Amino acid sequence: LFLLLFLTIFSGCDHADTDKIAVAQEKNATVLEGNDIPLGIYINQDDNDGSEIASMIITGLPDGVVLNVGTMRTIDDGNGQNHVEFVLKATEVPFAKIVPDEHYSGDFTVSAKVLNYDIKSGEISESSVETKDFSITPVASNLTVDADGFGGDEGSIISVNLHSLVQSQIYLVEQ
Repeated sequence: LFLLLFLTIFSGCDHADTDKIAVAQEKNATVLEGNDIPLGIYINQDDNDGSEIASMIITGLPDGVVLNVGTMRTIDDGNGQNHVEFVLKATEVPFAKIVPDEHYSGDFTVSAKVLNYDIKSGEISESSVETKDFSITPVASNLTVDADGFGGDEGSIISVNLHSLVQSQIYLVEQ
């Protein structure tokens, strides 16, 4: 069940069209490790005269997670910290997927905002920020179980010695 939230972007000039951003948001988009996740955020642009260009900025992707479309930029926040953002053209937004590294798992929140450029007036407007939560569940990869010989009589306790080996990389996620 998707909840569609609509934000309106006002360009600040009387003749500009109004654009909307739709966020198809489940409470928590969850997948198993190794799978891509549809971003589920869309731009509904009402541009009757063709004078506006919309783009979306996505932030909040942790290390080990990228988008399959858009332009990745590293931004210095002015306090010595860098963060990555993706800038998507309006035509890329419907196809955007979150692509985690092969063994990435963790929870994170993505933020999205739309920038709208009016060619006629030269004005740039910005939507408010919408957020969406994502969760990638770890999966045990290459699990090997070695059970030593065991036996016993009915009604008695049987001792089982299991030796397991999990070969998987672990990524720590700062929240």
